[in-house]
Amino acid sequence: MLRKKMNQLKKMFRQRKTTSMLNQHIQRPKSKANWTDRNTLTLCEIACEEIDAGNYAGRVWSPQAYKNMREKYWERAKLWHPGREFRNKITNLKGLYNDWVWLQQQTGCGRGLDGEVTATADWWEKEIKDRPNLKKFRNGNPEYMPLLHEIFHEVAVDGSSAYVPGTEDCLELNNDDDLDGNEGFVSSPMSTNTQKRGSRSELRSTASSPSKRSKTLDKMPRTQGKTRGPFVKYMKDIETKLEKESEKTNSILQALVNQGNEKVRRSEERAQSVKNCQNLAIECGASEESVEYFVACDLFKEKHNRTVFQNMKTPEARLIWLKRWCRAKNMYAADGEI
Repeated sequence: MLRKKMNQLKKMFRQRKTTSMLNQHIQRPKSKANWTDRNTLTLCEIACEEIDAGNYAGRVWSPQAYKNMREKYWERAKLWHPGREFRNKITNLKGLYNDWVWLQQQTGCGRGLDGEVTATADWWEKEIKDRPNLKKFRNGNPEYMPLLHEIFHEVAVDGSSAYVPGTEDCLELNNDDDLDGNEGFVSSPMSTNTQKRGSRSELRSTASSPSKRSKTLDKMPRTQGKTRGPFVKYMKDIETKLEKESEKTNSILQALVNQGNEKVRRSEERAQSVKNCQNLAIECGASEESVEYFVACDLFKEKHNRTVFQNMKTPEARLIWLKRWCRAKNMYAADGEI
């Protein structure tokens, strides 16, 4: 009897849970994809948070990561997407980052003040045909590029982590091949009576002894500047390639640093510009507790409004400009003023 009662309670609990999940999905219908730069930046910030939380291991996003992305993206962007939508977007962003890495490696292009790549219109049109993602960088780097570097810098295909299998084995094999190849040309001890070369068996016995073999190689004449096999040249080529890849990686990191510094500089300039406009508003008669000052703080978010306000020649003109904005926004009626 007790077991039957427990089964009934479990069934009721499952039904309530299912109903709750259905209601949740009804309240949050699937939103239409709207991947603006701002929304992409939001997703990148969330993805970095999930990496810090340990939900991205072995280059694979965990189910908990996609669940958190859905919830956080809904809270910040007010858009509801299923997990596959985020998976597809992240895959697209990975391709975008790989193309950005490739773009940074093009030595024939120039660099702008913000570290962005500059080139001729013909060059852009030609490369965009093969790499459509490049059109994103034609007018500068997106704001979320530093976050993409944080997410994908360990998985990007840039050649810096390339490995040539069998290099050490090749080194050992080439050494052995060289030794065996030179073995037939090593002069054996000459007989004092006949002045003839030793027999083949004497050569083998000489080569089989490590000490005799090393002494024989030391006596071998070598041409200055030449090596005994092609493997040294092969290794030097690999070293040269790795040095070039290291230079490319450094240039990419420098571009990111420059972009970050430029972002900080712009933020500081914007803060200083807003502060100057606030001081001018107070000087023209808009006290901090007034409606005009409140509207001014909202207007000063836009660079155009700050420029217009600072370019006005008299304090009276600035105050009239603020009052007209207050009337346009119906702020006097809302504040109880005439």
